[in-house]
Amino acid sequence: MIDLAREGLVEPIRNKGYFVVQLRDDDLTALRALIEVPTGGMVEILESHGLPASAAEVGEPRLIE
Repeated sequence: MIDLAREGLVEPIRNKGYFVVQLRDDDLTALRALIEVPTGGMVEILESHGLPASAAEVGEPRLIE
C-alpha cells in the first residue's frame, strides 16, 4: 500500500486506512496487477503435484463423510 501511495494511486487516511483516488482505466489495470495474487505459476505447481489446476478438473463439490 505504501508503494501505491508513492505512485499517487491511494491516499493514506490517518487511523482509517487508504482512500483510492479517482482512476483512469489504465490506472485501474495497473492497480489490479499490483494487488492481485499472481496465479500463473500456481497452475504449474498444482500440475507438478498431480493436483487439478482448474475448477473444471475439480468437478462438482461433494460432502465427504
